Amino acid sequence: MCDAEVISRLFSTVLEEHVRRYHVNSADVRTGIQNMKEVYKPGAGNLSSEILDVANYNDPAHRIAYLHKYAPFHTALVADMVKKAIYERPELFNNFIIKFGCVKICSLGGGPGSDVIGVLAVFSKIFGLLQVSATVVDCMSEWKGTFSALINELRYGNYGILGESVTEQYFEWSYIGNNLLGKMTNQVNNAIQSANLVTMVKFVSAAACKDTSSMIKVFLFKLFY
Repeated sequence: MCDAEVISRLFSTVLEEHVRRYHVNSADVRTGIQNMKEVYKPGAGNLSSEILDVANYNDPAHRIAYLHKYAPFHTALVADMVKKAIYERPELFNNFIIKFGCVKICSLGGGPGSDVIGVLAVFSKIFGLLQVSATVVDCMSEWKGTFSALINELRYGNYGILGESVTEQYFEWSYIGNNLLGKMTNQVNNAIQSANLVTMVKFVSAAACKDTSSMIKVFLFKLFY
């Protein structure tokens, strides 16, 4: 359902564009990859730690490293989970589309929008072209430019129905800068409460510390109450 070649080509194209734009050399990218390995490395003590170790994605080399090593996999992971959920409960998702009409995605800690792209890859294949509004929330503000580059590449490249699904006729997006482990702004609260689909795969994959579980409980409360 999620065409691996299409997703890989999308991220590779934007990666190469970032390398040219920001004049990043291979040594810097290797350093970024090594730093990310430390961030994503599982550890038994992570959930008891007071400190969350986060890569500096405001640095172009780290963003490029993420696009190379993790973005395609996080996108595919989201797509596979959404596909599985739809196949297990098709009537639920059909009713969801009929009821809401517009899919309102809130991607928490979404980085370059990999969660959003994963959802779109599956929804567009199964349900066709839908009205979609996506809000990405992340503490690293420079990811906004990367997400914009990915959307532009989808719009003007050759990506089939996935590319069509993000044209201005069907897709709108916004980006909110906020640290989800700190105090959430009214803008973030509104984005969560107005959404009918919330993702946080990219965020939870890296945000393992003492406050993570309580933060997730807060999100669930905002969604259901």
